[in-house]
Amino acid sequence: MLNDNQTRYVRAHLLQHKQIGRNHCLSLYISRLGAIIHRLKNRGMNIEGDYEKVGNGKDYVYRLIEAEPEVSRGNSTKNLDSLQGAVA
Repeated sequence: MLNDNQTRYVRAHLLQHKQIGRNHCLSLYISRLGAIIHRLKNRGMNIEGDYEKVGNGKDYVYRLIEAEPEVSRGNSTKNLDSLQGAVA
């Protein structure tokens, strides 16, 4: 089962930075980024991904194309900084 804190972190990061990379997520112990992206797409976010050259290697980067507002589920929205400590 996916961690809801990780899903919220990825969503907030995409909304703030318009992209998120697999290597970035792995550094935060978020190993199921593809599954999280699938979940976010099902919730109305238009996200595309592709490989990007990074140094001597490459990283898979997801880019936010468009996001529909998420319906509130009764939880208060937390900012990106407060979620970063809760993802692992």
